[in-house]
Amino acid sequence: MHRSVALLLTVLVALCAISSPLAAAATAQPPNDDIHIGALLPPQGAPGWAPVGEPSYYDASNLYLYIDGQAEFYIDFGFKLLVSGEYKKAGEETVIVADIYDLGDKDCALGIYTAERDESARPVKAGVEGYLSGSILNFWKGRYYVKLSAAPPSDGIGDVLTVFAQAVARRVPGDSDYPVRAQRLQQAGLVAGTIKYSPKSFLGHSFLTNTYSAEFRIGDGAPFRIFISESKSPAEAMAAYRKYRGFVGKDKQRLFEDLPGLGDKAFHYVDRFGGEFVIVVRKDYICGAAGEKVGEAERELLRKVIPH
Repeated sequence: MHRSVALLLTVLVALCAISSPLAAAATAQPPNDDIHIGALLPPQGAPGWAPVGEPSYYDASNLYLYIDGQAEFYIDFGFKLLVSGEYKKAGEETVIVADIYDLGDKDCALGIYTAERDESARPVKAGVEGYLSGSILNFWKGRYYVKLSAAPPSDGIGDVLTVFAQAVARRVPGDSDYPVRAQRLQQAGLVAGTIKYSPKSFLGHSFLTNTYSAEFRIGDGAPFRIFISESKSPAEAMAAYRKYRGFVGKDKQRLFEDLPGLGDKAFHYVDRFGGEFVIVVRKDYICGAAGEKVGEAERELLRKVIPH
């Protein structure tokens, strides 16, 4: 009887271990992706810096084990796979960790890069865009977001990380171009380093998805933002436009007017705090400008950004 109970307990413990989330721990086995993500880790990151052990792999089911508290944020940006590898140099205490995230497309790679970008960091030439902040270097290229970190930091580690990043960037597939809508925002007056991408609920509106935005300044004028939100079809874009217009129209304290001749349809409003907004629908897109003032000069810049 006692042996039967003991055997039953052993089986139950084993079953619990199998079904536990911790059973989804990182694996040294590379996933079946179209591009072997593990091959993007260089055999030598920088002169003398070699891999330590085998890399680890994560997907959406176990990413929380590696970045607990941030996993859902990455998944919202289309996260697919992560490979993480460690590098050391003989005689050095410092360990460099190289993390390569596959976000599925360049929109999301740029988006999460800009969401985490340190505005005070020093730009570096790696991938399409990168920055160095202390002992951390991040960059993006194609559908990949690469994060390098060194601990404990040592003298000259910034130069080492820069060389390391360039070695990774040479192995990462993809061109060095910004996505098309990000390129449309690269107009005169663009404030450097302000292009951002939001996959959903831009400005808190569920109907504004897949959105690029950036800050602009014309001469000595006040800064303002322009955004481009892409829908799946003209019908979906028009529905989103009408929801936005209806949302604004419910607030009797807002000054509101239609703007003929701008896009397919457009309207202008002033919110209760004095901020001005111009909202435009054009084909598959909802575009807009927002700031202290959205006058003729700001609207003319918006016209240049609106897809034709």
